[in-house]
Amino acid sequence: MVGRAESFSRRLFVSERDYQAGLYNPPVKAVTPICLTGLAGVGKSKAIEGLRKVLPGPLEVECGHFQGQVTLISHWYASAQDKASLKELFARFVYGSEPPNRGLSMGKLRAACRRKASRDGVSLLILDEAQYVTEGSGVALVTSMLLDMARIGVPMLYAANYSLLHKLDGRGSEDKQRLMVEPRDMPPDDPAGQDWKDYVAECVRVSGGQIRAPQDEFAMELYRFTYGLKRLVVQLLKLAYIECRKAGRRHIGLADINQAYLSLGYSSNRKDVAELVRITVEGPRGTNRKDLYSPLAASSAPKSNILPFTWQDRDERSSAKMIDSSLTAQEREAVKQIEAASRSPQAKASRRKPAPKSTAEESQASFAKYLERTNPKKPRKPG
Repeated sequence: MVGRAESFSRRLFVSERDYQAGLYNPPVKAVTPICLTGLAGVGKSKAIEGLRKVLPGPLEVECGHFQGQVTLISHWYASAQDKASLKELFARFVYGSEPPNRGLSMGKLRAACRRKASRDGVSLLILDEAQYVTEGSGVALVTSMLLDMARIGVPMLYAANYSLLHKLDGRGSEDKQRLMVEPRDMPPDDPAGQDWKDYVAECVRVSGGQIRAPQDEFAMELYRFTYGLKRLVVQLLKLAYIECRKAGRRHIGLADINQAYLSLGYSSNRKDVAELVRITVEGPRGTNRKDLYSPLAASSAPKSNILPFTWQDRDERSSAKMIDSSLTAQEREAVKQIEAASRSPQAKASRRKPAPKSTAEESQASFAKYLERTNPKKPRKPG
């Protein structure tokens, strides 16, 4: 995206003559936006946040056509989570707030956006959380918004969950050929990859010593219970800390991660993770959760180690269930005692015994001694 923005910026500033021509006659040309998609909580907004950090900041330049300096801006950013209409978004781009004339049509606002983008050197247009446009309305609204933003002519990136992609996939080919031809599917991290290990190591570091578990096993348990979704990792760690404090401990262990996964606060996420595992193994056939799989044929998830990891985890769980079902009542009770002992509070620091309660005479004598130590000099007699 940085390369596309740079290439577009170079075309804007080929010469001062071309730059001035773009101010009065900006090219009327629609672009094909890039769609950044993936599961909810996988980190699309954070990826956009990282992209915005590496884009150049505002820059003051001088041009003989203007009096004074012009502030160049590398990109425009908007989030559909703000519930703003397309007219409001365009007004923010051009005027910063409400337009001076509220009766401006969309065509005039779009033309004003083109001129402002040419003047300020805007080389990238970013729309985050595009799926929120469809809340309470049909997909026609978000389709119209995306197409109108693409008609500004600036390279465009929009982020959307799988749920919105399914809705766009049901549109006509004239819309899909403009909005879904350049998707970027963002799968969860590879469970055996270095990125996931580095992320878990960072979680352990920022916990300030509150996580005490073998890091490799801890990373696998986190992935098993979150499917590699970073938002679920944060929620699971919060619940795991609550569970360890309930057990009288101050440090998170592997048993606390398991208890947090089974807790009431994680119940909805637990259902999502179980359905994601089923879809990974068996495919999306028979599910009505369109937000959990991509409608695109070429998904990047099966190419990673997610599928082998899921198969292995499923086999291990099946083996554990078979062993548990074959235990006798006495053996099962012994296993419960062992598990309870593993979750029992660790040895606490020895507490000092409380001092014996003193009598009233002892308290008065102690207070008199305290006064003598703090103020040994006797007051003078009045002269």
